[in-house]
Amino acid sequence: MKFSEQWLREFANPAGDTAALVHQLTMQGLEVESLDPAAPPLPGIVVGRVLEVTPHPNADRLRVCRVDAGGTPLQIVCGASNVQVGGVYPVACIGAKLPDGTLIKPAKLRGEASEGMLCSATELGLADKADGLLELDPALKPGVSIVEALGLDDQILDLKITPNRADCFCIAGIARDLAAATSVPFRAPVTTPVAAATDECFPVTIASPDDCPVFVSRVIRGLRSDVPSPFWLRERLRRSGIRSINPVVDVTNLVMLELGQPLHAYDLDTLSSGLAVRRAQAGEKLQLLTGDEVELDTGVLVIADVRGAVGMAGIMGGASTGVTETTRNVVLESAFFRPTVIAGRARRFGLQTDAATRFERGVDPAGQLVAIERATALLLDISGGKPGPASVSGALADKRNPAVLLRRECLAQVLGQQVPDAEVVDILQRLDMLVEAQRGGDQLPPKTFEDFQHQENMTWGWQVQAASFRFDIAIEVDLIEEIARIRGYEQIGEVAGRQTTRLGTASDSVVGLDRLKNVLVERGYQEAITYSFIDGDLDSQFAGGAKGVPLVNPISAE
Repeated sequence: MKFSEQWLREFANPAGDTAALVHQLTMQGLEVESLDPAAPPLPGIVVGRVLEVTPHPNADRLRVCRVDAGGTPLQIVCGASNVQVGGVYPVACIGAKLPDGTLIKPAKLRGEASEGMLCSATELGLADKADGLLELDPALKPGVSIVEALGLDDQILDLKITPNRADCFCIAGIARDLAAATSVPFRAPVTTPVAAATDECFPVTIASPDDCPVFVSRVIRGLRSDVPSPFWLRERLRRSGIRSINPVVDVTNLVMLELGQPLHAYDLDTLSSGLAVRRAQAGEKLQLLTGDEVELDTGVLVIADVRGAVGMAGIMGGASTGVTETTRNVVLESAFFRPTVIAGRARRFGLQTDAATRFERGVDPAGQLVAIERATALLLDISGGKPGPASVSGALADKRNPAVLLRRECLAQVLGQQVPDAEVVDILQRLDMLVEAQRGGDQLPPKTFEDFQHQENMTWGWQVQAASFRFDIAIEVDLIEEIARIRGYEQIGEVAGRQTTRLGTASDSVVGLDRLKNVLVERGYQEAITYSFIDGDLDSQFAGGAKGVPLVNPISAE
C-alpha cells in the first residue's frame, strides 16, 4: 500500500526523520518495500499571481500576462484558456528546469518577450494530463517555492502488508499501530453524522445475508457537476498511486485509503426500482466499468436492480450505472462483504481492484456507517447537494470482538521472559483493547503454575477484547504476538536452550524405503517421477486424450 508520509504524520507523528519512521514501521511488522520522493525536483518554480492580462497583438490564442513572482513583475506569454487576472499559478522563472528537462530561457513568442512560463500540473510532473494551468490557493504569497506551497517535500512509502493485518490497508490503521508502538497520540479522523436535508432513501434488499450482513446507503441529490476535485484531493490520491477521475469517485477512493472501507457510487438516474444483494444467476452477464463484459455464475455476489446485475459486489461496478462527469444525483454504498465470497472471484475474471484486495482480506465489520458519513461530508464540501438519511439494511456488527484469555505464564513461556503486568496492560490498551485483570481469587484456568495458585491477589491473566477492526485477534498467541511486536522484537533476550537427546531404535518389523522399492522392481513394477506442470501435448498422452487444465499464467510454454 502506498501513502504519503505527510498524510500519515497528520494522524500519528513520532519523533525522528523519514529514515527513523521507515525503521520503526518495519520493526513493528509493517515492512517498507520502497521509498520515493512525492515529486521530482522543481528548482526555480515559485508561486505567481497574475496582475494583468492583455491580448497578444500577433496571435489570437496567446495572451500577454504581467505576473508577480515575488520581485519585479514579469512579462509572460501564455496560451492557457484559464489564465485570468488575480489567478495564482506556478511560475517557472528564467533558469528553472522542468521535470522533462526543459530549461526556461528568455524568449520571444510571436514578437513579444516572455520572461518565464506559467505551468500546468502536467508540466510539473504532478499529473498525466491537465486542461489548463494549475490553479493554486489565492492566499499563497507570490515568490514562495512551489515545493513549499504544495507540500511536495514529502516521501511516498510503499508497505508490504501481510494478509493477517488487513486493518493496516488504510492510513488510519497504519497510524493507529504506529501510535501504539511509539506511545504518541493517535489523532483519528473526525467523523460526525451529516444531517439529512431530505427524507429520501433508496430501497435495498439483502437476499444473501450470510454474504452481506450489512449494507448502508445514502441518496444525495443536486451535486454540482461543473466542480472539479480540489488539488489537495487529487494530490493525495496521486501520492497513493490512484488516478483522479471526478469528485464522487475521488471521495470514495479517499475514504477507502483513509479508513479502509471501500465505497461505491451509483448514478441514481440510471437505476431502476431498488437494489438487491444476491448471488448471480448462471450465465448472467454484466458490463463492467472497464467496458469488458463478463459472464457470471452462482458463486459471484452481485448488486442488482430489477433489470439485472449492476455490479460485482466488492470488486467492480457496472458501466450502466457508473458515475460520470455529468452525474448530479447518486446513491452511495458502504457494505460489508464476507471475505469468503470475495476471495478469488476478482482473479477469476482477470481483475484486481483496490476494493477486492481489501474485502478478500477483511474490513472492519462495524465501520460502514462511519465511512459513509465521512464520504458524505467531503462530497458536500466539494460539490454541494442535498443528502438523505443514512439507511442501514441488515445489522452493523459489535464494535468489540469476543474476549480472549491471555495467561501471564503462557506469555512468559512463549517470549522466554516475564513482562511486567503494568506494561502488558499498557500495550494492550494502546492497541485500543479492553483489558480486565484475572486475579487469584477468580476461577483459575487450567494449566496455571502452582506458584500462582496460592497467591490470592496475584494477576494470573487478562480477559482482552480487541476492537472490531482487529478481527485477526482470535486466540491467546495473537495477543502474545502483539505484545512482542509493540515492545520491540529487540527486547526479547537470548535464552540458552538445552534438550536431552536420545538415540533412536528400530524394531525388526521396520522395513526401509530402499527395500520396499527393490521388492516392487523385482515384481515387475516401474517407478515414474513426473513434473507437476507439463506441456499440453505431453499431458494429453498421460491423460489418454482427456483435456487438461491450462495454467492462466505459465512461466513458459513447457
